[in-house]
Amino acid sequence: MKFVKVGQEIEIPKATLPPIALAESNVFEILTLLLGKIKKEKSNSYQLFVENVTDKLLSNTKNIGFKREDGKLTQTLEKYKHLLENYNLVRLHLNYLIDGLGLTEEVFWENQKTSFPIESFIPSILIQFYYHLISLIELLGRDPALKFYQEFVDKYNETVNARNQANIHKSLDEMREEHLEWMKTNPYGRIRVFGEVKDGQLIRICNNCEKYFSLRNHEMANDKEIFYTLLCFMHIPLARVWNPNFVLTIEKSLARGDPYCAYIYNDMRKRKDAQPPTKEYLDEVWGKNM
Repeated sequence: MKFVKVGQEIEIPKATLPPIALAESNVFEILTLLLGKIKKEKSNSYQLFVENVTDKLLSNTKNIGFKREDGKLTQTLEKYKHLLENYNLVRLHLNYLIDGLGLTEEVFWENQKTSFPIESFIPSILIQFYYHLISLIELLGRDPALKFYQEFVDKYNETVNARNQANIHKSLDEMREEHLEWMKTNPYGRIRVFGEVKDGQLIRICNNCEKYFSLRNHEMANDKEIFYTLLCFMHIPLARVWNPNFVLTIEKSLARGDPYCAYIYNDMRKRKDAQPPTKEYLDEVWGKNM
């Protein structure tokens, strides 16, 4: 099989978007779904979860920007379930976000498209998710909490990501071609190796994941399953969003301590199962192409 290496390293990779759009998808939507799931399925832990995450945010935010009473924020939160009743929790999430990004409250509300260095952009979001997950672990126990959180990530993809990405790829060949084209100018400095689509299966390999390198020195990296859940797991339900016939298996993961990531996409219209290539074969591909 032929493989192609695509992408280029960028000295200071950046993500560019308006701050409010960032908050909508990574604070408001996240908390709406997560709090709703806890309230429905683990009601006895609901208030304890809010208190636990609040404590973690207070202990790890240097500068408090958003006020305790903010008319703009109140008006914004009226659009979402569960958020007005947890105004202080949301406020602390936004404080953590703008503190990590080096923004002021005024700049946030101006909502101009802004470029954020990836090394601060990713931690400002994913460390908040880490506080959610470890709070659940403290309340529910490790394995039940990991399962609960992964179910939440499924739901997030089925609802939020599906709005713009549902059924966007008719086939793996089409997906491959679109990804190859995007990779040529990707702003994150990603480098990927793509195989050909063969027998309804596509191999994608990388070893410079920006999420991994932004967080590898954070305490979350000490627990490989937590690290994997926060960095990698969401791609599995996202593949189903792209096409309900796609099944992704993650055979290698930097977050789990492997030297590279290996994502194996399967089109179940053309396969009897999602049996991946052998680990030895993937190692060979990585060694020859990265």
